[in-house]
Amino acid sequence: MKLMLLILVMSFSALAAQFPNIEIKKENPFNGIQYDYVKVGPTQLYNRFGKRYLWRYVTVYNVEQVSEPVANVPQFAENCHDQGNRVASWEFTRSYSRSISTGASFSLLGMFDIDLGGEISRSFDITITRWIQAELGVEAIHTAILKSDKRVGMTYQQFYYPASEKIVNSQLTRDEFYVDYLNPIFVAQRTITGTCE
Repeated sequence: MKLMLLILVMSFSALAAQFPNIEIKKENPFNGIQYDYVKVGPTQLYNRFGKRYLWRYVTVYNVEQVSEPVANVPQFAENCHDQGNRVASWEFTRSYSRSISTGASFSLLGMFDIDLGGEISRSFDITITRWIQAELGVEAIHTAILKSDKRVGMTYQQFYYPASEKIVNSQLTRDEFYVDYLNPIFVAQRTITGTCE
């Protein structure tokens, strides 16, 4: 009898730990703003004081591409008479802080492809050694640029009540969401400022 009761409880718990198979729209459910991506956090079970329901975080977001000059790194001027494979070079290391802003715990957002180790921010270094190649007959400016992605969106909580089979979306106090400096790459931007013979 005890074994059968244990099996029933485990079966019920397994069934209760699942949301119905519904489509999660890529939008803010409170104002209809559309997004490009959606991530769903893991399902959590609440079972206390006679109340039993499931809940999870849902994050909808866009990916913005950001380009910025690398701070305190000099530009190189390429003059008309410069020629050759190597006219100048950059060698530097810069520290950046990848941060997150959200009203929800980051580990519950479903974004397991981003590792901040449960922190609000994490510093990382980029070390660059780059030679600049000149082109005869042009004047140009070379600028060190860091390109990266930024995820921007919002997070809300979704509840499922098995007894009534009702799904309710709940807005968080701080629902705006961003993570910056994702997929950073270094680019040597060459801007031609003139030509000459």
